[in-house]
Amino acid sequence: MKIAITGHTKGIGKAFSNILKIRGHEIIGISKSEGKDINNVIEISNIIEPCDMFINNAHSNYAQIDLFYEVWKKWKGLKKYIWNIGSYNPFNLNNENNGDDLEYIMQKQFLNKITKVLNSKSMWPMVTLLNPGHISIKNENIIKNMEEYYSSEELKPLLNIKIKDEKFMYGHTPEQWVKCIIDVFDNNNNAHISEISLSYNDPINKIKIW
Repeated sequence: MKIAITGHTKGIGKAFSNILKIRGHEIIGISKSEGKDINNVIEISNIIEPCDMFINNAHSNYAQIDLFYEVWKKWKGLKKYIWNIGSYNPFNLNNENNGDDLEYIMQKQFLNKITKVLNSKSMWPMVTLLNPGHISIKNENIIKNMEEYYSSEELKPLLNIKIKDEKFMYGHTPEQWVKCIIDVFDNNNNAHISEISLSYNDPINKIKIW
């Protein structure tokens, strides 16, 4: 399968890229660090169009949503797959409660809503919303290669969370989370899974599948 992944050079995107490549898929990586900015929606959607699957991972204001809609329109009625990376709990603000948090909440909630609306419009492409919980950085293997996974700007708030909330250390690594997600799909080949929320830190509902 030919799979396009935005934000494939770090974090969840990198984990998807590495694991799916090992499983024999052709990966089309799309990252700003390599000159492919998702804010250029038409240009990026044209790169994605020939693919069989799109993992909509990179987040930049509302560009993640705009790109999803543009690809969905191109693929409407076609037997293809879109995985949107959302958030396990987008209502969870950090202690500062700043404007960036509110923007993020609105963007992820909008992604959630539009995923459900478009899924109701057409069975194909098959769209799934994937909601990660805590992704661990307090892990020996991750911390040694921290700069590979996070930019300096992304790293600052993550380190703050680690200090303020020690349970964060028990979250999934990007690789663990991605392997869990892929296993769900491997074990449910014929199911249309519209949403998966997976969080190591939720003691009651570690995984929710719709």
